[in-house]
Amino acid sequence: MRVAVYHGGQSAITIDEVATPQPGPEDVLVEVGFCGICGSDVSMTSGAGWDYEPGTHLGHEYCGTVVELGSRVQGLRTGDLVTCVPNGFCGACQACRDGRLLSCRNGKPQMGGMGGYVAVRDASAVRLSGMVGLDEAALVEPLACARHGLDAGNVCGGDHVLVVGAGPLALAVIHNAVLRGARKIGVLSRSARGRDLALQFGASYFLSEEYDGPEAAQRILADLPDVVVECAGAPGLLARSAELVRPAGTVVSMGMCGSAEPLLPILCTFKELKMVFPLGYSLADFEATIREFDQGAVDPASMVKRVIGLDALPAALASMREGGNEGKILIDPRM
Repeated sequence: MRVAVYHGGQSAITIDEVATPQPGPEDVLVEVGFCGICGSDVSMTSGAGWDYEPGTHLGHEYCGTVVELGSRVQGLRTGDLVTCVPNGFCGACQACRDGRLLSCRNGKPQMGGMGGYVAVRDASAVRLSGMVGLDEAALVEPLACARHGLDAGNVCGGDHVLVVGAGPLALAVIHNAVLRGARKIGVLSRSARGRDLALQFGASYFLSEEYDGPEAAQRILADLPDVVVECAGAPGLLARSAELVRPAGTVVSMGMCGSAEPLLPILCTFKELKMVFPLGYSLADFEATIREFDQGAVDPASMVKRVIGLDALPAALASMREGGNEGKILIDPRM
């Protein structure tokens, strides 16, 4: 089968021929249908230092069809459509009991969604309802991630939420904030490129510091946000978020910046800020997101910018590294 492989440093990502994985007794073999490109796929293949290990098979936002069962698998059948948690969690350790599935140290990484097949633990493969197709299900993982992030920030109905960044993760955060009944949802972005899509998803206002100017930001943000969710991952944005949130407010860091952050602790102290750094999701987040699809609360067509094949992946990542993406790009490894 073919799979996207990161070779470390600033080496080019290649599409390699490798053996199809063999499922263990508690595994299922999933034929990948679609896999989303995540911002971490861009930042953690940059050679900047906080990168994937050399030889990593890329892709963690994937879904597909179960084509083979391990000898001990009972809850799934061949032909089931599933979306997958990209870590084979044990289910017994403290992290698993807390729902922090990506922090389980007893499990095994289950990346490789930018390839033909992935072998995953049966508990990590979440069956889709009959109403969710494979072209939609690759969005379950990023939407569940946003849901978990807003839980960590205790976002409630009536809150003013400011989202920093306007990429796919920011759209997922806007979507979840709308479902929670936020009274106001703002977006602060470097450029105005994502304005239309952010407003379409339910943002109340959109500020581009490059085009709208500081006067507009000062006027609109006079109503200080209760929660600022940083989704862009660029150096300096966490400090900017701390400046923008109200006293005793919360900053949620979701951009996963891999560089040192020039945060001023005394500012955070005098504002009595809470700052949280959520990672991943629980199974409950996956299941709740699938129910939202069933209820028609998700419009995947508006979130997906385009679908490409594996051969187009290196160029797409290079473009995203230069800031050239406005929505979610899906990989179809069958193309």
